Amino acid sequence: MFILFFMLVATNLLIGIIRSKEVDTDVIFSAVAVYVLFGFCGAVLAAVIMFIEPAAFSLNSTYSSQFHQYLYFSFVTITTTGYGDILPIKPVARTLAIFLALFGQLYLTVIIGILIGKYLSGGKKTL
Repeated sequence: MFILFFMLVATNLLIGIIRSKEVDTDVIFSAVAVYVLFGFCGAVLAAVIMFIEPAAFSLNSTYSSQFHQYLYFSFVTITTTGYGDILPIKPVARTLAIFLALFGQLYLTVIIGILIGKYLSGGKKTL
């Protein structure tokens, strides 16, 4: 249920960003919030995958199956840092990792493009 709520909030914020006529602090904070919410959604999905398939990820830690590890994995994957200490092993975990990495890169490029385009086209407001 949490993931549906997070996705609904992120979708509404994203629609607000796209529909905005000017770039102000609300739009910038909304863009950051969508990114963070998606990171949380990735962590919840990783936790669900690990609950269903306990060997889906290789956790190189004594603290196996704790949510902060899934949160860490999600943000490391979204930012494409990829330290390699948590590895997706099963196909469903690898699919999640691919989706998170693609989203992270595409979101940043598309949203930054939209925000810069709106700012340069005259939709600027003093930040």
